[in-house]
Amino acid sequence: MSRHFKRSAKKAKDKQSRNQEGAPSNKQTRARAAALAQGVMLHREGDLAQAEPFYEHVLSEEPQHPEANHLMGLLKYQTDRIEQAVGHLRAAVEAKPELAGYRMNYGRALSKNGELEAALAQYEEAARLEPSLPEARLQQALTLYDMDRHADAIERFDAILAAAPNDPDALDGKGMALAHLGRFDDAIDCFRLAAETQPGDIDAQLHLASALREAERFEEALRAYDTALAINDQLPLAHHRRGVCLQALGRHEEAQQARARGEELDRAQAPEGVSNAWDDVPNPSAPGSEA
Repeated sequence: MSRHFKRSAKKAKDKQSRNQEGAPSNKQTRARAAALAQGVMLHREGDLAQAEPFYEHVLSEEPQHPEANHLMGLLKYQTDRIEQAVGHLRAAVEAKPELAGYRMNYGRALSKNGELEAALAQYEEAARLEPSLPEARLQQALTLYDMDRHADAIERFDAILAAAPNDPDALDGKGMALAHLGRFDDAIDCFRLAAETQPGDIDAQLHLASALREAERFEEALRAYDTALAINDQLPLAHHRRGVCLQALGRHEEAQQARARGEELDRAQAPEGVSNAWDDVPNPSAPGSEA
């Protein structure tokens, strides 16, 4: 009886010892959760520099922490440290491969890092995990566009438009792909509908104007450039291309004035010794681009 009691007491002591050993771990877990929450709060407020040390603290204690890696990856992406962002987001996906949101952000970082095939694979997997996630399908289409797979991109945009015929991003993206294939009339139809759907969106107006100009429909292109410049008159390329349309219409003095305004804005906005690039066809996944 005595020996049995002693053995039981020893077992109770061992259990108490194990609980005491586990207590610091629980305390550390709570501390990590608090640090992560503080980082998230600062991150949401836009104070990235102050948020980063909190994520670093969590990762120093638990390097594979899924959400800390995810958030650190987003922060690094936002601060143009793309290779580091890719590493953190990869770790997040490896820890939680079932989360479509992690894969979407990993795909964005891969895309910005020039790894388009890998980005496409992440978007496809995100769409498989969450078939109702429209952003996954849109990013697939935009990535195919960036890979110069314009016909494939059009198929993906069409799939989106079958479910949402007035989706402005899909209309704009499809128009860009059609324009690259020289199908300007079809592109114009897409851009026009996108512009009607979002009348205050300058990219839609600029893309419409660019396609109309390429199709040599200069009167319509001029009106589209005028609409765009009514939204934002500080766009050098739009003034320059407006001048091209005026020149084609035989309105030479107005054309000269428009080009002069474009050159003036170009000099004012470009870094010293650098002239702004005037590309005809912008990337649809780069908001604010001109055409």
